[in-house]
Amino acid sequence: MVFDPEVSDKVKERAELHRILEREQWVFGERYHLMVSDQSLNSVLRRHLEVLGLDPTAMDLEPVVREDGTIGIIDLMLGQASRGSRGRENLVIELKAPKVDIGQKEVGQIKSYAEAVANDPQFADADVHWDFWVISTEMTPVVRRDASQPNEPPGRIANGGNVRVWARTWAEIIEDCETRLHYYRECLQHDPAAKHASEYLQRVHGERIPKPLRQR
Repeated sequence: MVFDPEVSDKVKERAELHRILEREQWVFGERYHLMVSDQSLNSVLRRHLEVLGLDPTAMDLEPVVREDGTIGIIDLMLGQASRGSRGRENLVIELKAPKVDIGQKEVGQIKSYAEAVANDPQFADADVHWDFWVISTEMTPVVRRDASQPNEPPGRIANGGNVRVWARTWAEIIEDCETRLHYYRECLQHDPAAKHASEYLQRVHGERIPKPLRQR
């Protein structure tokens, strides 16, 4: 969907890519589960507090806004199913249609979400780490340089301690998946093919995939 020239230009971010990935969050790592989809930063705060065992309905919460005063709508928020050795980890994902390169505008958007969380004391918890990803097929040269800084992991463009911002391509994410798949293939002697992937998308996601892919 994100690489095939016959398909990628036609993929709709919200109606297709987003709706598929909210059911296939394993793409971003098996340790995550879906917490929030297509909701405001206020919903992110409430879900975050619930996971910590607090009751947001019993709290006098302030609205969560970005620096310009607007309410941000995040695509996906994923969280760990259980507490890890470093505490809990939350992953906020901003998806872009494959035809949209990650540029300064897209980076500014994901940074505005990260800053809203980092600057709001209602989110404060030393045992919770936040990663913010903006994802598409390509980056502009300027963003690629920012995502290739010395002494930083590939893709990380800002590091605020427990709040980090990343620009990632589908090639990088799929490579991570293939690394995990190599392990499963060796253990289970399972060898999936592209045909099987296409059949799975059509069977499970039906009308959510682009028409050229449905015809294969």
